[in-house]
Amino acid sequence: MTTHAQALALYYAREGYYNKVQTLCDEEGRRTGDVPMHLWKAYALHREGSTREAILEAEGCLQKRDMGLPFAVALCYFHEQLAMVDHDAVRDMSVRISQELPSAPETTKVLAARFYTMVGEVEKAQEMLTAMDGSSSAAVCAARGWNAFAAGRKANAASGKQSNAYLEQCGAHFDSACGTGAELENLDGLMGKAKVLEGKRQWAQALDALNKVIVMHDWFLPALIEKAKTLMMTADWDQALE
Repeated sequence: MTTHAQALALYYAREGYYNKVQTLCDEEGRRTGDVPMHLWKAYALHREGSTREAILEAEGCLQKRDMGLPFAVALCYFHEQLAMVDHDAVRDMSVRISQELPSAPETTKVLAARFYTMVGEVEKAQEMLTAMDGSSSAAVCAARGWNAFAAGRKANAASGKQSNAYLEQCGAHFDSACGTGAELENLDGLMGKAKVLEGKRQWAQALDALNKVIVMHDWFLPALIEKAKTLMMTADWDQALE
């Protein structure tokens, strides 16, 4: 089950606000001990160049109940990024991933897939998501949408061409994740849907999706930030300033 803090951490991590991620994770860790927040803190530490600190953060959660898979995924990745790669650690974590995957609950598979997407390992994320092909939960559908979005942008960067064809696939996944929009699990889908509609330059529809988040999840301030950005894209400066 996604928490308010996890939803915020995902947004800040995607947008590159790594210091904000760490602050949020530290506060939530002290308040609730929410284990997934340690994954995003480790991710943020790595992004800021503190990979060894990220490893220590992730190692502290590897033995937590049902959390072996995402933290093994993170540790394997972090060790591979070091200038002096610890091949034994990479091998150990690769074995751990293989051991954990068959029995891991959906929530931790989604967490692992999201981590892969965040670090640009979209093929590995897709493999993780394929292991959940029988699921149509909002969390899985949203994770599929964000990975397809990242994969599309990665393909565009590699080819040097700008194609929006991938947005259709992303949109279908996000639509499946939106549900009524009222549940916390629908929030990530609505934010993804808005991002897809912005990519299509369908500003009014993007604003509709963001307004739905604002109404149904009024605590989620990033929706207001994204709404302001969208209004600026439409040159509606008065509303953006509001």
